[in-house]
Amino acid sequence: MEVERRCFDEPWSPGQFRHELKVPFSRTVLAWDDSTPTGRLAGYVCRWAVGDELSILNLAVDPPYRRHGLGRALVNLVLDEARDCRATWVTLEVREKNDAARALYSGMGFVQAGLRKDYYAKGEHALIMSLKFEPLGEVPLPPPQAEEYNSAIRISSKGVR
Repeated sequence: MEVERRCFDEPWSPGQFRHELKVPFSRTVLAWDDSTPTGRLAGYVCRWAVGDELSILNLAVDPPYRRHGLGRALVNLVLDEARDCRATWVTLEVREKNDAARALYSGMGFVQAGLRKDYYAKGEHALIMSLKFEPLGEVPLPPPQAEEYNSAIRISSKGVR
């Protein structure tokens, strides 16, 4: 919750995170900094896989870990999963004023697909961004496995792995 509070003006509640752990088509990947004695949560991404689409619900990188490729690595994990399960879309919502996140997503090939007015608050709109994959045939998404809920990537002094 500390990372969530440092990253967002309106953070998810503990209940929202617990809910995602129970949703069968939800997956959260944690990024841990192994260079600290006890390990430190550096960021995470939460996504849904529904039909032929993966949707990024929440992506957070703790401020001290920003601008080192961790956000890109977390999004790439979702994109790799989308390719593996032959999804045709990856979508997300991003705060219209979040220039850094918009630049990251645009740089990775996402395009604006729509606008959700007042999504975050009155006057705080969300851009809907999407990345389309070429169709590879009708292959259903695999069912989630319990161990996926606590997946993690590791970062160290050598970078993200």
